[in-house]
Amino acid sequence: EPVAFVSDATTPRQRVRITTLAEAGTVAAAIPHEAATLVVVGRVVALRDALAPWLQTPSAMPLPAGRIPAAAPVVAAVSGTA
Repeated sequence: EPVAFVSDATTPRQRVRITTLAEAGTVAAAIPHEAATLVVVGRVVALRDALAPWLQTPSAMPLPAGRIPAAAPVVAAVSGTA
């Protein structure tokens, strides 16, 4: 199975390490402990090449500090009887 380690995702320091499940322990041991790391296992790792061009567009880059948009509240109305 393929395994991807994505360290410091969505930052300029982002680093992606692709390996196999058999070698994952060795690769994980080499990742700095202070790096927040996402682990992706399985066939979905192959989608990286398909998504890479989209992820490099300016709209996908991180927002500047203090520019985090707030999500609008969701209001749901329930009607009827049980």
